[in-house]
Amino acid sequence: MLQRSAELATLLNDSSRAEGWLSNATALKEAFNEAFYDESQGLYTDNATTTFVPQDGNALALLFNLTQSAEQANNISAGLTKNWNEFGAVAPEAPDTIAPFISGFEVCPVL
Repeated sequence: MLQRSAELATLLNDSSRAEGWLSNATALKEAFNEAFYDESQGLYTDNATTTFVPQDGNALALLFNLTQSAEQANNISAGLTKNWNEFGAVAPEAPDTIAPFISGFEVCPVL
């Protein structure tokens, strides 16, 4: 979201705000990845003290461009598809439950 704000500020020729938002976005992305990305699972964990990987958090991480590389984004996308069945994505947060709202974010192309 901060990156989008920086883009808007750039369009409005407000370079100081654009630079500030880009700086904040970079720092936030780095801190988020350090705290929550689990390399072994290729997904973000729910919090810093668990190995649980939530559907909603990972889908939104892709949507909001929190990944640091295309490879990381692909790993998350592939990890999310492991929850899919013939009816939709089963949310790890609620086993045996299809979560259509957040599943829509999984199939939404990144703009």
